[in-house]
Amino acid sequence: MLKETKQKVAIISLVSILGVVLVSVLCFVIIPKELSKNSELDMSNADYTYTDTYGDWTYTVSGTNATITKFTGTAADVIIPSTITKDGTTYTVTALYDVNASNRNNCVFFRVRDTLQSIIIPNAITSIGGHAFWACTNLTSVTIGNSVTSIGGHAFSDCHSLSCVTIGNSVISIGEYAFAWCGLTSVEIPNSVTTIYSYAFCNCTKLKSVTIGNSVTSIGESAFRGCTGLTSVEIPNNVTSIQSSAFQYCYKLLEVINKSSLTITAGSKRVSGNTVDDYVGYYAKQIITDESQSKYQVI
Repeated sequence: MLKETKQKVAIISLVSILGVVLVSVLCFVIIPKELSKNSELDMSNADYTYTDTYGDWTYTVSGTNATITKFTGTAADVIIPSTITKDGTTYTVTALYDVNASNRNNCVFFRVRDTLQSIIIPNAITSIGGHAFWACTNLTSVTIGNSVTSIGGHAFSDCHSLSCVTIGNSVISIGEYAFAWCGLTSVEIPNSVTTIYSYAFCNCTKLKSVTIGNSVTSIGESAFRGCTGLTSVEIPNNVTSIQSSAFQYCYKLLEVINKSSLTITAGSKRVSGNTVDDYVGYYAKQIITDESQSKYQVI
């Protein structure tokens, strides 16, 4: 009897051991396969993100798109890649990383802020993040691709040597302080732009001429404040709002070409009906509604 009991216990123990071994094998073989399958699904999911490097670039990936977060090179003249290929997968570069003021020392080109001279932003990119080129003091030339739709706040602020910028014809908004304290001498805002946000070009003291695209409806607070070299501006026909101090301290703004429905009067701080001092006509010697009018004829 005792012998039979011992045999039963031994058999039960052996079965238990085999069960544990079988479960372990299944966990080792089957579960990793399932995890691997899930990982592959995540990689193609737009919510899946990770950080990697590619040459002089650090970037994050979301789905099939890449956002440039850091330039680690030393070149003075830089062309941002439109695609990044890593481990057989190609990602489209669609954005330059956006940082706020408290984190601006981590902006994309901070490392080369004293040496960067020119930049070409390819057509694939749709968004230039805030502070992307902040304080690149020797940057002189920027070409913005035709796919860019937004220029973030402070994107090019404090680029004191930036005298020339080509804004692509898909840009819809120019953010707050986007080009503040730049060395721009002239700027052409394309017809795609609808909003010029507050302080966008403030204190660009070398700015002499600006062309505002026909789709602009709003010129933000202090947008051109302190542009002391600005001599002429054309207000296009779709502008319905000019905010406070938009042209304050533009002492040389002697000529305003008004194609809008707004009533702008030479010497007046306010557009008729405005509740704030916009200064668009305050320094003017003439407001032109007919471009054939003689220079400095006050109306």
